[in-house]
Amino acid sequence: MAHISLRSSTPSATSSVCRLLSDPFAHRGLADSDIPSLARLQELRTLDFAGGNAVMPAKITDEGLAELAKLDLPHLETLTLGWCDEITDAGLAHIVRMQTLTWLGLTTCPKITDAGLRELVNAKNLTGLDLRGCPNITDDGIQQLAAKKNWERIDLGGCPKITPEGVAKLQAALPNAPFVKKDDREWEFHAPHERSWRKECTSPRP
Repeated sequence: MAHISLRSSTPSATSSVCRLLSDPFAHRGLADSDIPSLARLQELRTLDFAGGNAVMPAKITDEGLAELAKLDLPHLETLTLGWCDEITDAGLAHIVRMQTLTWLGLTTCPKITDAGLRELVNAKNLTGLDLRGCPNITDDGIQQLAAKKNWERIDLGGCPKITPEGVAKLQAALPNAPFVKKDDREWEFHAPHERSWRKECTSPRP
């Protein structure tokens, strides 16, 4: 592993980023203010904000994605934002600027809608997309993805507003994409439970 200097970072940011080197679940604990410190990790290939979603909410928001898009991370290929409740359609516009990405995970992001999917067709190297469990995307929204022809995989299991007819239409529009599917049974097996922290975040305060 190459030596990484973090002298210009704040102590808290330095501590958070150093954890990335040994603990993949630490990604979820990164706040927006920590993101600029990732600029030192020139060999970074994967950022996984979904790990640890069973026990804690993610801190990253659209503002953090804006900061991430500013960084020169030439090897960053995979960005996973599963169970990130503060990521919205505006955040996807920042993700599109990360042209090295080939895989994007947006599992169960409640604030992603059809409007955000429109942005993703501009991510020229993105070939894999995980939208499982997203409650607010529809058949009309996923058809927009067909404007980009180099998709290899699009996962739609557990999306309540996506119908078999909508999936079939997308498959027909992307005949060279081998894995465009909606497997609700697989989704129920892997993510059947609500997260307790979501209940805590949405419960009214006394």
